[in-house]
Amino acid sequence: MSDGKRWARLRTGQPYEVLGLIYFLSCNYRSLPETLRETVRECCRVAAGRSGNEAALMAYITERKSKTWVCLNYHIASETSVDRMVRAYYIEMEKRLKAEWRE
Repeated sequence: MSDGKRWARLRTGQPYEVLGLIYFLSCNYRSLPETLRETVRECCRVAAGRSGNEAALMAYITERKSKTWVCLNYHIASETSVDRMVRAYYIEMEKRLKAEWRE
């Protein structure tokens, strides 16, 4: 799946521009300042919740690994579980970015 389709079909109700901003910030994780990297890590923690799949979500979000790769390597039963975590990540990330950039 092309990268553009990866985030355009999330159905979070967020504008296309916000989805793009979060996507490209996440893809450039290694180039971000430490404060933004911590924000990405914290959003992954929150989105993974009690499942403990923070590392799997980080691999998908920041390293652009495929859902299949993530499921196989992190023993996640369903790609739908990854989709749920990604949706939660995008919503949490928008909240955090709005809060940080208001200051």
